[in-house]
Amino acid sequence: FPVTIEDDIIDKIIAFIPVYNEKYEQVVKTIDSVMSNDFKDNYIFTCIISEGVVDYIDIFDDIFQTSEYIYKSWMNESVNVKVHYGIRNNKGIMMIVKDKRRGKKDSFILCNDIFNHLRENIKSSTNILRNYIREELNDIYNLNEFHYIFSTDADSVISENTISSLVESIKSRNAVAACIVTGK
Repeated sequence: FPVTIEDDIIDKIIAFIPVYNEKYEQVVKTIDSVMSNDFKDNYIFTCIISEGVVDYIDIFDDIFQTSEYIYKSWMNESVNVKVHYGIRNNKGIMMIVKDKRRGKKDSFILCNDIFNHLRENIKSSTNILRNYIREELNDIYNLNEFHYIFSTDADSVISENTISSLVESIKSRNAVAACIVTGK
């Protein structure tokens, strides 16, 4: 098992990467850039939500557990998912693989439903998925909450201090969000 969290004082960040049909090699570069970020006083846990088009399972060095669930998409359609928990480079990582393509918007909503504060109008099947995933994260990695959600596209490589800089920017400004706009 990877190193679990013992200190409840550090900031816990979920790094969310939605994937659709990006090349495996590019997704690996993105994940490795996230996982190699300068953590400072942060713990970064990576979550990939895959549309199930490309098989990215080889991203894991080891898989500890796989669970299967159903949730309702934002379009109110039932979606079967497999949730894989494991490690890459001795760091915790999980992947949620949908059986149907529902788009990046659905992945963002699902990520927020699982890792953000509980919203009042969450669908019951999604709330059940949320509760199971949070319980499994606690059992496997000793993670019971996240303070921040970071997201990047699956074809983006981030610099080594991106995540900690964003967290520091939020804290120093007493803000609720921060973003970086990239371009040529």
